[in-house]
Amino acid sequence: MKKKVTMKDISEALGLSINAVSLALNGKPGVSEDTRRLILSTADKMGYIDFSSRYDKTFSNACVCVIIKTKYYHSSFYTKLLYGIETEAKSCGYNIILQFFEENQGIPNCIVKRKVCGVIIIGRFEEDYLEMIYRTDLPIVLVDHSSYHLPIDCVLTDNKSGVLESVSYLIREGYRKIGFFGDYSYSNSYKERFDGYLEAMQKIYPDFQQLFAAISRFSVLEQIEDIVLRRDTVGIARILEKMEELPEAFQCANDRNAVLLNNALQLMGRKVPEDVAIVGFDDSDLATVMSPPLTTLHVSTVRMGNKAFSRLLWKMDHREASPERIMMGVRLIIRDST
Repeated sequence: MKKKVTMKDISEALGLSINAVSLALNGKPGVSEDTRRLILSTADKMGYIDFSSRYDKTFSNACVCVIIKTKYYHSSFYTKLLYGIETEAKSCGYNIILQFFEENQGIPNCIVKRKVCGVIIIGRFEEDYLEMIYRTDLPIVLVDHSSYHLPIDCVLTDNKSGVLESVSYLIREGYRKIGFFGDYSYSNSYKERFDGYLEAMQKIYPDFQQLFAAISRFSVLEQIEDIVLRRDTVGIARILEKMEELPEAFQCANDRNAVLLNNALQLMGRKVPEDVAIVGFDDSDLATVMSPPLTTLHVSTVRMGNKAFSRLLWKMDHREASPERIMMGVRLIIRDST
């Protein structure tokens, strides 16, 4: 049988007194918030919480589950989001239990065992999975994704207005053959960015048939996200080579798409911006290391993470309130790719 973990085991593992461990586990004053978080985290990892269910409430009241797909974790955009959530949680006295999601995975164990008081879900998830989490009746906030079917709070970038601004800028600069590069059906955020592109393009193609023809001619809209996630520059170049005509400029779904598009164009012997201008979205670290530096839409990613956690705290105290879509404004940063 597995040995039962005791307070003494926890105190010895951390070099703290048994009294400090007891205060932390019982939710009583007398220890700092940093120490409380350390003790609760260690107690959970050692299995103490499972053995001593009377501490479940103390543990859950101090912990929030953050779920993110493993494939998103290496994105600088999501890394900054996580940092924003973590710093806000720490300042409010909460622990973050980070759960990496793989395809076909079920509900995280910390949610099943009610070891958390709320859930933050980062990035695009299927509706079926969101519904599974929603049915747990825990407060939930989505970040960089929204559900059109479930009443869940979300924190988003102002995708449509941002791309409307950037494509309008391209039009003012004299570009007319403008394409959208990105799988617009991949996520709600991409759809909203595509909608902004559409609205801007109507300024130069007011006739619907002309608009549709221009978008079809100059855009790459489907079956591209998996190629981007694999960082398959050659695959992107092959898609571009099949186009009847390259546009004068591309509005990309995000910076990752823009950087790989830039690499593919260079592989084809095309120059940016002389042959094709490129605009991204996010203003991630990739934007400034790209050659040439990328014109893009800046997102205050850390503040977005702060806002998501603050909203979750508010939701904990207002469980019956109607859900809200919180929009974070974006700002066009003009660099050398246009």
